[in-house]
Amino acid sequence: MTEPVRAWVNGDSRGAVSPFDAGFLYGDAVFETVRARGGAAIDLTAHLERLVAAAHAIDLPLPAPAALVAALGPALADPGDQRVRLIVTRGDGAGPTVVVTAEPRVAPPPTVALAVVDVPLTDPRALDPAHKTGSYLPNLRAVRAARALGADEGLRRDRDGRIATGATSNLIAIVAGRIVTAPLRAGIRPGVTRARALALAAARGHGVDERDLTDAELVGADAVLIASSIRGLVPAHALVVGEARRQWSGPDPIARALVGAYDEYVAEVATRAAG
Repeated sequence: MTEPVRAWVNGDSRGAVSPFDAGFLYGDAVFETVRARGGAAIDLTAHLERLVAAAHAIDLPLPAPAALVAALGPALADPGDQRVRLIVTRGDGAGPTVVVTAEPRVAPPPTVALAVVDVPLTDPRALDPAHKTGSYLPNLRAVRAARALGADEGLRRDRDGRIATGATSNLIAIVAGRIVTAPLRAGIRPGVTRARALALAAARGHGVDERDLTDAELVGADAVLIASSIRGLVPAHALVVGEARRQWSGPDPIARALVGAYDEYVAEVATRAAG
C-alpha cells in the first residue's frame, strides 16, 4: 500500500528547506510532477529533459541527471500509484536544493468542467510559460478564476488572444474527427502527456493537427480533453467561453479511444517495471 505524503530534502527524509532558500523566497526553482506506478516513473526521460530545459532557461545549475534519478529512488521504491514531484531550487548559497515528494495519486473525476479565464500566458521575454518554474502564481490564479465560475480547470489565451492551454494541463480538442492541439509556438508548455497522446493517436491512424484553435471551433468541438501527467487524459463535460456555453452528454468515440490508449500505455509501463 502506498504510504502517506513523504519528502526528502537533498536525500534526507528528515531534512528541511532553509527559510533563506531562493526557491522558497523567490520561486527561483524548477520542478516536474511525475506519475509513478509499479515502481516506474511514467515517461521519466521526457520529464527530466524538460526539467533540464527549464533550468537552462533560468540559468539554474542542476545536479547530474544520474543524481536526479537517484534522488527519486526512495519514492519509486513504493510500487503504488503515486504523484511524485522533483523540485530543484537555487538553494541558499551552498548549491542547489533537491526536494522529492511522494504521495498517493488521487484518481481524477471521469469528466471536468472548463472555463476560459482572463489570465493570459505571460510574455516569454519576462518568464517563459513553457517552463515549469517555481513562479507558478499565474497558473494558480487561472485555476482560482475558473473555480469562481464553477469550473475545474481554467483555459488561458496566448499573447494573440487565442485559447491555447489549460492552467495546469494541456488542451486537446476533437474537431471534425481530427485531434487538434495548439502548437508549441503559442507559448504552451510542451506537455509530456500531450506528446505521448499525440504519438499514440498517430500510431493508431488518427489525424493529428498542431495548430491554432478558434473560439468557435472549441465551442463546436466533437470533444475537448485536458492532458496532464497525474490526471492523464480527461474529457470535458462542460465549457464556458465568455457568454458561450457548451455541454457534452456522452463520450466521443475518438476521445474514448485516445483515453483508452493512454491508460493502456501507463498500465503496460507499470507491468513491465513490476515484472
